[in-house]
Amino acid sequence: MKAMTAILTTALLALAPLSQADELARDCIMEGTVKKKQTQNADTAVYVAFHSAEPATDETGCRLDRGRKLHFKEPKNAMIESAPEGSKVRYRYTEPRDSDQEAKWQLIDVSMQ
Repeated sequence: MKAMTAILTTALLALAPLSQADELARDCIMEGTVKKKQTQNADTAVYVAFHSAEPATDETGCRLDRGRKLHFKEPKNAMIESAPEGSKVRYRYTEPRDSDQEAKWQLIDVSMQ
């Protein structure tokens, strides 16, 4: 019985990454640079210019079509807002296969310059 439980547990653990990969159309680690520009209202607009993307895991894909724009609005984030222009950032971008669900962005780190 212990052997059967161990085999079943191992099989379930082996399938876990596959089920997550099946649920996601894309799972990427994206790197970019913080950019800032003045708006007409004298505010400073902060945005990230992404320059690379890699799969987050071996099981998930990260195919992004060149020229396809990925838009996201992050709630005010003090780390990004206070980062000097030119700082490097990394985000995790997950896009579910189910089109009823929204893509998610998660800030991983900010390297201040």
